[in-house]
Amino acid sequence: MYALIEESVGQPVVSGVVLTGAVMAADYTMLPAMKLYNPPWEYDRLRSPGTSSHLVHGLAIAVAYRALDPLFDDS
Repeated sequence: MYALIEESVGQPVVSGVVLTGAVMAADYTMLPAMKLYNPPWEYDRLRSPGTSSHLVHGLAIAVAYRALDPLFDDS
C-alpha cells in the first residue's frame, strides 16, 4: 500500500502521513464494527489510542522505503 502512495505522491513525509490516515481509517472502521474498539467519536481527537504510534509507523515506512528503493531500482 505504501509503495502505491509513494509513487503517486512522491514526497516521503506526505506519503507517510497519508499511509497513517489510511491505516487509521481502516482501524476506526473495522474494529468498532467487530466490537473490539470504541467508535472514534468516543475518544478525544488528539489523545485517540494509536494516533502517535500510527504516525511513527507511517513515517518509519517512508524512511525505510526511501533508503531501500535504490537497491531495487531497475535502471
